[in-house]
Amino acid sequence: MTGPILAAVDGSATSKKAAAFAARRAEQAGVPLFLLYVVEWSPYSVMPPQDLEIQHKAREEQILKAEEEILTPLKQELAGEGLDIEILVRHGHAAQTIVGVIQEKDVAEVVIGRTGHTGWQAVVFGSTANTIAQTAPVPVTIVPPGQ
Repeated sequence: MTGPILAAVDGSATSKKAAAFAARRAEQAGVPLFLLYVVEWSPYSVMPPQDLEIQHKAREEQILKAEEEILTPLKQELAGEGLDIEILVRHGHAAQTIVGVIQEKDVAEVVIGRTGHTGWQAVVFGSTANTIAQTAPVPVTIVPPGQ
């Protein structure tokens, strides 16, 4: 592996497990690790300007909260000797945004946690991990939930 590893996280226990797995791989390979949090947001919302301003402010607050409460503590927890970790927060559709970051940062591998939706939940809600596995231009490691 010659490029950085991207760990997509959402603050869940499974995503933290996936980030730890990605950190070990990055450290072993001597490559950078990107920790990415995506704030779900659609640019296609139609609403009055006052509501757009409120939505924009809420999105900015979500970005700050993701950095302060999820990514920075996770970076500190994972920081190993010689491991280069960069935190990223983006907004948009999760799977599309992750694939965009793969291309933007020339990522060699993606690691993401699987939430564990099965049966009708997986059919109705879909799966970000599954979508990324099908659309990413690089290998994808899906870390299952568990101990």
